Amino acid sequence: MLTRYVIPIFLGLVAYGPILANAQDDQRAEIRELRNQVRALHDQALALQSKADMLIQHIEKLESGGIIQHEDRELKVDIPPQEKAQTPELKTTQIKNIPKTTTRTKIDFGGRVKLETVFNSPSVGSTVGGASPADTIFVASRIPLSGEGEKGQFSMTLRSSRLWMKTETPSDLGPVKTMLDIDFKGSTGNERVSNSHNPRLRNAYIDVAGFTLGQTTSTALDLATWPSALSDPVGNLFVRQPLMRYTWKLGKDTLQVALESPETTLMDSAGDVITPDDDRMPDLAMKHTWNRDWGHASISGLFRELRSDQANGLSDSALGGALFGHGLFKIADKDQLRLGIGVGNALGRYTSYNSFTGGSLDDSGQIHLHPMAGGYISYLHWWEKNWRSGFVVSGVYSDNDTSVVPDTAPKWASSYHVNLGVDPTEKLYVGLNTLVVYLD
Repeated sequence: MLTRYVIPIFLGLVAYGPILANAQDDQRAEIRELRNQVRALHDQALALQSKADMLIQHIEKLESGGIIQHEDRELKVDIPPQEKAQTPELKTTQIKNIPKTTTRTKIDFGGRVKLETVFNSPSVGSTVGGASPADTIFVASRIPLSGEGEKGQFSMTLRSSRLWMKTETPSDLGPVKTMLDIDFKGSTGNERVSNSHNPRLRNAYIDVAGFTLGQTTSTALDLATWPSALSDPVGNLFVRQPLMRYTWKLGKDTLQVALESPETTLMDSAGDVITPDDDRMPDLAMKHTWNRDWGHASISGLFRELRSDQANGLSDSALGGALFGHGLFKIADKDQLRLGIGVGNALGRYTSYNSFTGGSLDDSGQIHLHPMAGGYISYLHWWEKNWRSGFVVSGVYSDNDTSVVPDTAPKWASSYHVNLGVDPTEKLYVGLNTLVVYLD
């Protein structure tokens, strides 16, 4: 059955950039103050040295019975040679360049506040009250395929607001960089009183000597080419997970290879999605990226195992993979053409937020891989200095094994996006978006 899913209004108000005091600015001010204090101490040291030199001259005059010039007066002191004090030799040290103080670790705090106002029909959220993430977070698999679903739903949320912290520390291996960032798309709070949504970990990793260790976007994917839409397209290419990655720099280009956290998702004969959690080997990803004056492009490959070990003793595994291509091309002025595509028999959860599984599991415990394709094409156009629009077409297709999964299982989806946005001032964005989605 074909259902059209329409969101005629999607209003976003986003305050990008630091919402906490930027620690780097504070550090710069502190460094300037420290430098001023050091200069003042340097001047005082020079003055003290000058006074010390004058005292030495006075002592030498006293020893020789000479005349001491002091405040426009002459004082003659006669000291018998036998009563001259044995004054130790005084040595002075010239204070020259005092080294500047440096901060070993640089710490930056920042984030964004994002208000999303959404009207969708038919609604894919809960029909029993409370707050449903599906009211504001678009996922193709939640689109109702029958006449069910609310006729319309108006929602407001700030769950896409973020907080992040970055550090950079010099070392013998080069800069040691860390990144930690969260949003508020964790477990859902209620909308009746406090809207208290829980934080959710997004990125947490360390970069050192070419290695990236932690959780971040999969190496096979390329966020630099993300489509210019306020709501994510159905054919998005995105997974964020723990990984171990190494990056070679090849001039302007990079080559990356990574071992990443695996997760098998399958559909059974009843049409239910299952996650066996029986994985035994990591996903392997490789990517080559080109950075040029005309823009940015990358190609990548993914190799993974899908596995299921059932309690009844039935088990099976299947090896599969996927290929990806991404690009961002600069057009006249500031306009950009962005695109991404992924194809393979183990694409699965790497597209459309896992709305389509990587394969199916029959009643005898055998895994059947599903060839899939997903992607998008996007054009960003600047009307004036602060006004811009995004136009996006996206789709995803799964060649389901109908000998295993029911005919009612989703096979394809497409989405079409148009938005208009303006930057009233620096680091403030207001946008209006409409999209139409089809699912079969």
